[in-house]
Amino acid sequence: MKSLVSTLFLFCLFVGAAEAAEEYTFSLSEIEKKPYHVGGYLEFRPVLFGLDKDASFYKLNLFNKNVGDTNLEYNGRLWIDANIQKGIAGFYLQMNTDYQQSDVVAATSKTKPYQAYLSLKPSLMMA
Repeated sequence: MKSLVSTLFLFCLFVGAAEAAEEYTFSLSEIEKKPYHVGGYLEFRPVLFGLDKDASFYKLNLFNKNVGDTNLEYNGRLWIDANIQKGIAGFYLQMNTDYQQSDVVAATSKTKPYQAYLSLKPSLMMA
């Protein structure tokens, strides 16, 4: 009985493997280089500060504000890495934007380009 069960199991295993074998196909459009690329990331970091009202810096910096025992702050960052290629010309951009908002300080944002340039790559045709 055990040999019959093991024979049936092996038969089902080989038949399933034979049916799973298919012809591998691919499209050239899947591997062609695109004329553009956009990448980057978005980051969000909330922070909760506990404040000591008896501390010297609290009295110095927040003497005229009624903040409370806690301060909620939101920080965000957007990093963009992009390029576009058209013929012999290409444009590349890397940019960072930081955002900060707090219960104590007004919202601020700062955008800084790290790289932004145009490149030309002429090709020499030799006959």
